[in-house]
Amino acid sequence: MARGENEIILSKDESKKKTNTYMVEKQLAEVEEEIARLEATMKMYEVQLANPVVQQDLDEMSKLSKQIEDTQHDLDSLYEKWEHFSELLGE
Repeated sequence: MARGENEIILSKDESKKKTNTYMVEKQLAEVEEEIARLEATMKMYEVQLANPVVQQDLDEMSKLSKQIEDTQHDLDSLYEKWEHFSELLGE
C-alpha cells in the first residue's frame, strides 16, 4: 500500500470520528433538554403535593403519586443516557 493510501484511510477514520462526536454531542444535548423538562415537571408536582386541597383528595394524590413515580423513572433512564454519552465524549 502506498503512503498516500494510508493518509486517505486516516482521513476517513478521522472524518468518521468527527461525525460520531457530532452525533453524540447532539444526542447529549437532546437528553439534557429532556432532563430539564422533566425536572421542571417534578417541581410542578411538588407544588401540587403541597396544595391542601390536593392533599385531601385521595384520588388526586394517587394520580399525582403515579405521575411522580413515572417521571422519576424516566429521569433515571435519562441520567443513565447522559452519563453514557458524557463518557463517550470523554474518551
